[in-house]
This record gives sequence, C-alpha cells and structure tokens, in this order.
Amino acid sequence: MKKYILFVLFAMTISLFSAENFYDLKAKKIEGDTLHFSELKGKKLMIVNVASFCGYTYQYGELQSLYKQYGGAEFEIIGFPANNFSNQEPGTDEDIIDFCTEKYDVTFTMMSKISVVGADKHPVYQWLTLKTKNGVANQEVMWNFQKYLISKTGQLVGIYGSQTSPLHNDIVNWVKEGMSDVAESQVPNLKVFPNPSSDFIDISMNSAINGEINIYNIYGELLISMPPAGSSDICRINIQELVSGVYFVEINGQKLSFIKN
Repeated sequence: MKKYILFVLFAMTISLFSAENFYDLKAKKIEGDTLHFSELKGKKLMIVNVASFCGYTYQYGELQSLYKQYGGAEFEIIGFPANNFSNQEPGTDEDIIDFCTEKYDVTFTMMSKISVVGADKHPVYQWLTLKTKNGVANQEVMWNFQKYLISKTGQLVGIYGSQTSPLHNDIVNWVKEGMSDVAESQVPNLKVFPNPSSDFIDISMNSAINGEINIYNIYGELLISMPPAGSSDICRINIQELVSGVYFVEINGQKLSFIKN
C-alpha cells in the first residue's frame, strides 16, 4: 500500500462546475432501511469507508469516541463498509455490524456494504470523489478509513487520509465550531511514545486512564492486560517480551498502533 496522508480544507468559493445536490442522495443502512440524505440537513457529517481487517481498523474506536462526545443533533458519522482494498471487509452486513458493535461499541450510523471505487462505485462516493458532482474537488478513495467532511449546508469541506486520526485536533475543532452546546469534557487524546520502541512504551492521555490497559497483536489477540498505575494519566509498560512488529494499545475505549523494534 502506498503511504498516503491527505489533509485538505477548501475555501468557500464559487465553483466553475455545477455541483449536484448532496441532499438528493440516498443509501441503504446496514439494518436494511433507507437513509435519505435530506434527513441530514443542518448537521455536520463525517463519511468514512470502514473495514474490519485493516491496519486502521482501530480507528473504529476513535470514531466512536468522537461520536460519543459530539454526535447528535449537530454532528453525525456515517460508516460505509467496503471491500475494495486487499479483501479487508469480506463479511456480510450481519458480520460487520456484529464485529463493530461487539468490539468497538459503535453507535454511529452504519450503512450496508458498498463499493467506493471502480465501475460499481456507489452514487454517494461518486458525489464525494468527482468535482463534476460535488463542485469542489476530484479525490478518489485511496484506502480504508478515508474521511470526507460535509458542512451543515451539504458542501464538501475537507478530506483526510487513512493515517489521520478522527481525533486529530483539526477535525475535532471543525466539529466543535459553531456548536450550540459543546460538552465541557475533552475527547481523550491517547499518545504512545517513543514510537517505534524497543523496551518500554509510555502512554499519556489528557484525561485519567480508566479500566485495564490492553495490548493486542495485528490479529486481535490479547497479549498484555494490566491495570493503570493509580490515577496517573501516564503509564509505562514493559514490551521487551514482544517480538518485532505492529501492535495496538487499548485504553478508555480507544486503540492506537505502535511499532516494536
């Protein structure tokens, strides 16, 4: 996979192209009923293509953290499962909803599995990726967990690549801007350092660590589980026994990847 990071904020200028109306779109929810995008008028939206067996699947936890904090009348996350990249979403709609609810407690809107690239690209993703339809930019989906931001008036205003966390400050600040009632508590900001690491990792958050700290391998197998050290928001974990590779640490419902040298 080519390394890909993309962050774009678009100025609100008059396009040379005639954009199609975002609110004319519709798609099937994972439960089977139809979502008419006209129902979303007045909300900021993040639309993201998701997959159950990707190196970025941990972002389900980050998406849910963002939604738990700000989701509701003014902000919605819409997840579109897609199997376009390395067969990383092979399951049925039932398999997918079971996975994301049981493993990540997902409560944001999940849609039925679609295609986000190619000749069978879903109309929603035709709108997101084609300037002739969105009036702003041509930008194909490059990998799982690419994020498109839609304003309250149905305009494409930002695109973030897979490697950008849903909890990136720029995304959180965009979501919060103009909200009538923003909750006072912060979205937990999980950090692992040094990364890559060889002997120990230090974990810090901008809120207290609650519950166990778990470390998984890329296959989802639990390797380390330990309680936090008191009420501190910084914790050190010995990873000397882990072999070299990519791992995920889970705290407070969030997952973040790190590399063991």
